Amino acid sequence: MKSGDILKIFSEFLNTLHHSGKNVQRFMLCVFINGLVMSALSVMLGIYYSNIGLSEFAIGNLLSIRTFGNSIGAFFAIFLVQTFGTKRSLYVSFSTMILSGMLFTNITLMPVMQVASFFFGVCQAIFAVVQAPFYKSHSDDKNVVAIFSASFVLTNIAMFSGSFLFGIFSDI
Repeated sequence: MKSGDILKIFSEFLNTLHHSGKNVQRFMLCVFINGLVMSALSVMLGIYYSNIGLSEFAIGNLLSIRTFGNSIGAFFAIFLVQTFGTKRSLYVSFSTMILSGMLFTNITLMPVMQVASFFFGVCQAIFAVVQAPFYKSHSDDKNVVAIFSASFVLTNIAMFSGSFLFGIFSDI
């Protein structure tokens, strides 16, 4: 692959972002911020749990429960989107994610942390599943694949950047 090819791909990516509607651009900003936050959480959460005195078993338990919630949440998300639509599903997902994040970082009772971790994982899955119908309903049929691909690229850029930056900051 030549450097000209890479520049062409990057140019098409920027063109896709530029010509998408305002709702899509705002949603992609949310996707980017979500990627940064999730990568920071992945780096910092284990350190935080260790600092508050949790054992390695307890830390692994909480992280596994969050991953299990993410798996279950994908099935639940389909029902939620079909029943309430993408907008309400996003509101419910973000509200629950914020509440559960506050719970598992501020309350150190293991059952509360486990339930909150589970719901946090569920909400992560809902956010991921809701992206496709959101982009489908807010873009032209000919651009929906390019927009969804651009969103995937933004998520990966955010996850890489967040992991790198917060990995550096974790020593501070």
